[in-house]
Amino acid sequence: MKEMHHVAGLSLLMIVSFQAANGFLRTPREFVDCVPSPTDGGVGFDVGVPTLRLRIDAFAFGPTLRGLWRLVHKSTGLLVFGLGVYQVRGGLGLYAGRYGTPDYGDAFVRYICWLVGVVAFAKLWTVWSRRKSKPGSRGREESGPPKSRDDGRDHDDDGTHSCRRRVRLWYRRAILPFWRVTVAQVLCAIYIIVLTFSTPPVGMRDPNTNDIVDPNSVMNTNKGLIYVNESYRPVVAVGNWQKACLAISRASAFSMYPMLVIVFVTKMKATQCFLSRTPLSMYLGILNQAHEHHAHAGGYLAFDILVHTTFHLLRWISQGNLRLLWTSATGLSGLITVVATPLIAFPMMYYRDGLSYEVRKGLHFLFYLFAVGLCFHVPTNAIPNGGYIAPVLGSCIVLYTLDACYVYFFMCEKIETTAFHVLSSGVRISMRVSDRFRRSPAARGGYAYVNIPWINNKQWHPFSLFEDPHDPSTLQVFLLKNGNWTNAVHKALSRDTTRPCWIKGPFPSPYSQVSSYDNQILVASGIGITPALAAISAFKSSRRINLIWAVRDAEMLEFFLEQMYLEHDGWNLIFYTGKTPLTSAIETDNTNFRVIYGRPNLSSIIPNIVYGIESKIGLPEKYTMRSKDEMKKLITERTHELDADESLSSAEKYAKVCQLGMDLGFCMHELIDKIHHALSEEFSGNGQSSTVELQANTTTSPLSLIQAHCRRRSSKISAEDSISSRADAEQEHAIGVFSQMCWASMRKVVNERGSNALLKPSFHPWRKNEVQESFVEKLDTNIKKTWGIFYCGGSEGVMLDLRGISMDYNVDLHVDSFAW
Repeated sequence: MKEMHHVAGLSLLMIVSFQAANGFLRTPREFVDCVPSPTDGGVGFDVGVPTLRLRIDAFAFGPTLRGLWRLVHKSTGLLVFGLGVYQVRGGLGLYAGRYGTPDYGDAFVRYICWLVGVVAFAKLWTVWSRRKSKPGSRGREESGPPKSRDDGRDHDDDGTHSCRRRVRLWYRRAILPFWRVTVAQVLCAIYIIVLTFSTPPVGMRDPNTNDIVDPNSVMNTNKGLIYVNESYRPVVAVGNWQKACLAISRASAFSMYPMLVIVFVTKMKATQCFLSRTPLSMYLGILNQAHEHHAHAGGYLAFDILVHTTFHLLRWISQGNLRLLWTSATGLSGLITVVATPLIAFPMMYYRDGLSYEVRKGLHFLFYLFAVGLCFHVPTNAIPNGGYIAPVLGSCIVLYTLDACYVYFFMCEKIETTAFHVLSSGVRISMRVSDRFRRSPAARGGYAYVNIPWINNKQWHPFSLFEDPHDPSTLQVFLLKNGNWTNAVHKALSRDTTRPCWIKGPFPSPYSQVSSYDNQILVASGIGITPALAAISAFKSSRRINLIWAVRDAEMLEFFLEQMYLEHDGWNLIFYTGKTPLTSAIETDNTNFRVIYGRPNLSSIIPNIVYGIESKIGLPEKYTMRSKDEMKKLITERTHELDADESLSSAEKYAKVCQLGMDLGFCMHELIDKIHHALSEEFSGNGQSSTVELQANTTTSPLSLIQAHCRRRSSKISAEDSISSRADAEQEHAIGVFSQMCWASMRKVVNERGSNALLKPSFHPWRKNEVQESFVEKLDTNIKKTWGIFYCGGSEGVMLDLRGISMDYNVDLHVDSFAW
């Protein structure tokens, strides 16, 4: 009883310390830019509706950093409460046993249980009351059935994402990409558990006592040591509690091995570049998600080292051998590692916005101290029952150092004539790189590190690479003013200049996988357009590339358009969210390039693009300027053919030309309206009936009247049956006269220069269409495999939305979040 009381007290001390530190590490609230959806009253990314800033609470939109922190903080608080109750109960029992007083421990526990029940009832009552008073909830009586949300997603009764959907999203993001690594971790943990509790000569369990002791020396056992393979091991475990602590600590130690290898291999950039050019890249998926695996491994190590250390300390304390922490090589090296781990991991995990890139990068180099400490943690003569850490981690640190040296000395080059073009929002850097650099596959869609020595010769910063559309031998990067270093560069350049800089790379990024798909949907936010530009330049002649770009910087948008970076045959949907007015030429373009004011509703746009291309109804290449010229030529030739055909009336000729334009996939209404408007003015000027008077008793458009007139002429219905009154006969005559004038105007308009601007696409992928979404859901799996979604940007809300789309439609998603 007394021993467990001490253990619980020490546990409380450690957990409360962790809870206090965790409170200081609270991440800021995460927001997502949303607008109320006019179709279902929920939350979407629809266009043209006032934007809201919604807080992402807990797991409302899937697991977030803030939600994970909140879950850990609450769970730790409940654990502290439980241990506190146990500690008080144990203290009352010890006091009663020592001084012979009544033991009120059980009464105290019953009181706490009653108090918890009251608080839980009050909480449930509050939640139920709020739900009952919430409009549209099930607790409130309504006159009709509850409204449904048919937006292609799973929802629960309150309109939020269902628990099942959240679990699926979390599984696809946090478990599925790393399942192979997890299997390796489990196998390593099983291996050491089996060996630890086996009997000698393989294991360490004494067959007589079933404990982990030194059978040859009681003194060693009392000191917490076992002499085996000519070395002392502090792994004594007597009793079930100590054996459980040992099992957890050793299993957690061996589960680190795959993570330790990954955390170094994923940063061996020269090795990755080499492997990406070999057939081995087909089997090493980690190359395509190097940073994701690095972050996953680093986060696991930060947590696992805490677990490993805690249970070793609990075991040593229960033995009275806490001195092993500073008197043994295992304890001392572990102490160094525990001190270094938070400095390495926490700034990258929690303080990306609070600390500068240079500080975080500098602290990250403490991994050398971390690695050296672990190499001395267990002697190698402990193999096979441990002792692998020195050869495994030592090999990793040597290979990583050699790889870094190769990158520094053989993959760096100085560009003497680097051109800096200054904009108000950033700087474009153009450089003529070597043939070695340009021939690398990573130069297309990859990234490189840039060092500008006349700003700071110690800082290297990564940027996406893209080609100059006018000179493919010139590579470019764009520095957006978004940090201390980029602001310093922009401030130092008051005008365009040509000065030297260093570049290191190129290295592959997720965008290096664009060639794996026939049809690509590139989603970018802000400066995330740069890797998309590289993909467009490299594959626009052999792939169908569609771009969705959300940007608020008008100057950046106009700059990239003026430089012809977006000249390709796919959809270019630019969602402009800035306040500066754009030039009219950009706004009025009616080709496959379209600027839309507002934020994109990705859950509608992406399936709409897939539907339009797979159904052939909305092929973007039909709406390019080149295609519009060809379509205009067809319409003009058809007009001339019909004009020579005397067997057709003017109304029939006019209707046929209009129908031809619609069959080609264009909305002819603007062209038709221009003709009708011109004729209305001509009618009015001549004192004749206008088109408005022609439709005095109907809401039908002039074109519909002409088409109906043609149908009546071509039908076998007698004139007496089709024209029931003199008024109808007069209107038929007026339509005939009007048709003749429309046909004459049509011949004139189609020959005018620039009339192809009136040919507008009839397919609009940015508009919500549930039929299109259901079409994509039913597409064959093999067809969906030809589609890939790529995102570059730092918006957590967009990434969550894209992960949901990828899951809903079973389309591959690759994310490049600038997290190099």
